[in-house]
Amino acid sequence: MGVAPPDLPRLPVQKRKRGRQKVRLDAQRWACANGGMSDEIVLGPDVYVNASVALGSAPEHVVRRVLRPGQKSKTSAWILSTVESMLSQLDAFKKERVDEQMEVIGRFVEVCDKEDRASDSWQEALIAAAKAAKVKRVVTDHPDLADVAEAEGIEFISSDAWLVEVTTPPPPPGT
Repeated sequence: MGVAPPDLPRLPVQKRKRGRQKVRLDAQRWACANGGMSDEIVLGPDVYVNASVALGSAPEHVVRRVLRPGQKSKTSAWILSTVESMLSQLDAFKKERVDEQMEVIGRFVEVCDKEDRASDSWQEALIAAAKAAKVKRVVTDHPDLADVAEAEGIEFISSDAWLVEVTTPPPPPGT
């Protein structure tokens, strides 16, 4: 088993139900369980919109894991304005519901790139948001970015893939 990065505190020990063997949680799983993974990503506007309209979907589960009380996820003005624009175009969201939803999202995010880029390219805008947030990953389900694994040092990952990554238990010790 590898050594935890120096910036993480000592990992907690967890007892198995059967036997007296103790198992150390690996650093990634521990960090995820304690909210650390949410600091390493930016959510695309489509994830916020899909979470708002499709309860129980992968984007909603991602948003619930990332946007937690007491923590601020990083985003950009472009992402927030795109979310608002997309929600406004939905019949299910009247103007006052859009405002309420944006207020809820606003409580859990910190805008790190205040420039509202008038960009038609999601890829360019999301790369700018990730760089401003100083993260290397963007979670998005945008169809134009489905085949883009990485661009300019920023990794694009789907909400389904991110959920699998953070919920998959570590391999058993000794493998």
